Amino acid sequence: MRLKIFTFALVVIGLIANHIILAQSTTLVNPILAGFYPDPSVVRVGSDYYLINSTFAYFPGLPVFHSKDLKNWKQIGNVISRPSQMNFLGHRMTRGLFAPAIDYHNGLFYVTCTLIDKEEIL
Repeated sequence: MRLKIFTFALVVIGLIANHIILAQSTTLVNPILAGFYPDPSVVRVGSDYYLINSTFAYFPGLPVFHSKDLKNWKQIGNVISRPSQMNFLGHRMTRGLFAPAIDYHNGLFYVTCTLIDKEEIL
């Protein structure tokens, strides 16, 4: 009986140690996206992560990134990808689309964003 308890204890300790080693093997570098990607917003959908960020008055606007591990990101598109979606003419470079937020519900992604200093309803 003591041998079974001892064996069980060793197995449990081994599993815990293995979990700790694996959990510590991933190192995330900050920032997760190098370059000009301010005001990130991330949503998890299943095992996938999606990130968007501010682009101000730059076109195309609001890039969308995808990741499976929060470490490796790939741009998969832009929320504003056609000139007909938003007219950036007349925006100063320090204005435009600020602090977007991304969410997911019932199969659809939702993005909300602040448009700074433009008297226009989108």
